[in-house]
Amino acid sequence: MNLIDHHRIIQITGRSGPKPLPEGAWFRSGREALVALLRSWKRPVPEGRIVLLPAFCPEGLYAPFRSEGWDIVFYDLTVEGNPDFSHLQRLALRTQPQVAVLIHLFGVRRDIVTFRKVLGDSVFIIEDFAQTWPAEHLAHNPQGGDARLFSLPKLAGLPDGGGLELVAGGRPTVEKPGSAWGYTGLRFGALIAATLARKTGVKFFRWLSIALNGRAYRILRSGPGTARRMSGVSRFLLRRLDQKRLIDRHLKQAEIYRTGIKNQTVTAMDNGGDWPMIGFPVLVDNRPHFLEWLAVKGVVPLVFSAAWSFIPEGEDHLFPGATALSGRHVLLPVCVKLTDDDIWEVVRAVNDYPG
Repeated sequence: MNLIDHHRIIQITGRSGPKPLPEGAWFRSGREALVALLRSWKRPVPEGRIVLLPAFCPEGLYAPFRSEGWDIVFYDLTVEGNPDFSHLQRLALRTQPQVAVLIHLFGVRRDIVTFRKVLGDSVFIIEDFAQTWPAEHLAHNPQGGDARLFSLPKLAGLPDGGGLELVAGGRPTVEKPGSAWGYTGLRFGALIAATLARKTGVKFFRWLSIALNGRAYRILRSGPGTARRMSGVSRFLLRRLDQKRLIDRHLKQAEIYRTGIKNQTVTAMDNGGDWPMIGFPVLVDNRPHFLEWLAVKGVVPLVFSAAWSFIPEGEDHLFPGATALSGRHVLLPVCVKLTDDDIWEVVRAVNDYPG
């Protein structure tokens, strides 16, 4: 039996598709795109240069600022993943940041207009679109931030690919011309294994995919922060990816969840949005119990791990919204490989959950 999960697989069409973000510079990962951006600014970083990050954020955002010598200040989120604008405003007045980051968490559209209004035009705003797809309606928003980050493998079956768009134009320097094959080879092997798992239903291939992805992630985390270019194999697969089908399938599956989930103990967090999402986000009160229930039904959702929490020990009470979100969120599977019947199977499992 195939588990219903979020694992991406290789999908190739016979035709060549458009680049999802022609203006962007493409790197091996969003982490490396951010490193390149920070290194393109004046160095060394002046003492006291401050960035505002959400208190629930990935290591791929946190680590580049830390390694490049920035002072990191966290702002709280609501339990739904939106910025706590009152907290953000107090921090902005007190710290006078140079940069702030807004994550469109889970691929849900967040309020960039109010974010900009609270911080003012003097703050350089980076929008993180890593959990959605860089379609035209994302890339050309005149009310958006100053820079936009994208991560193609979050939604598509690609070994690597992080995009960076600067609204003012220009491109940071790619320090190495190609992707290191230690990382990309492991990621490509993981994609092949996941594809075989989907085609054959053999559990070994699924566990092999998980193991290879884990090893690749450790390589990415331990690297010196070199900004490498997106690999040739990813560019090849991207040119032959049916992007319209990917977007349409993600939107259709989200709509099935949106209309089908009736369980009062499971709260949707998608805001009825029109962006393709990395998964369908819900809140539950007892996440371990909910995950156990879904596992029995053959459903493997996505949960962002402890690598998303950098709040200093003992300070969780200062960020109540982000702390609650960290412990209660679940992303139900959304993936182009899944059928409508697969999604309805998840909906039935969620609706049967006793709470």
